[in-house]
Amino acid sequence: MLLQLLTSWRNGEPTSSGAPAKSEPLATVIRGAEALGLVMLCQCKSYPRRLAVHILRECKYLLEKLQLSRDEPALIDAADTHVPHFAEKCLPLLPPAEKQAILAAGQLDLVWVAERSHAVWTAGTAVVLVHPLPLLTYILYNFPN
Repeated sequence: MLLQLLTSWRNGEPTSSGAPAKSEPLATVIRGAEALGLVMLCQCKSYPRRLAVHILRECKYLLEKLQLSRDEPALIDAADTHVPHFAEKCLPLLPPAEKQAILAAGQLDLVWVAERSHAVWTAGTAVVLVHPLPLLTYILYNFPN
């Protein structure tokens, strides 16, 4: 339902020439939706992770459309810039098939990570000694400020 609400909001919002008069409450609502999307990315099942990516994309579009991303980038953009670094850090923890997938991928981003379905990304089987969380949660937990 949140995704439908964000999509309807984006489609119904007229393109404004300047920043909205009440940009702070709007930004707070959109950042709250981004926070929910971030929490959903930590799910073990693939459907909530894919839905989270769509929520984060809609939040990005709303932030751009309402011109609220000047001070702080959208969460999906900030995460996309750091995913290659964290994937490189996690390479020793991954099984050979996942290492090959990372090395073969042209550009790693949050969508690519959310689409991974191997148990090492979702169940935390290979990172138990390092961190008891699923690998995606480990990546997001260690997200630099």
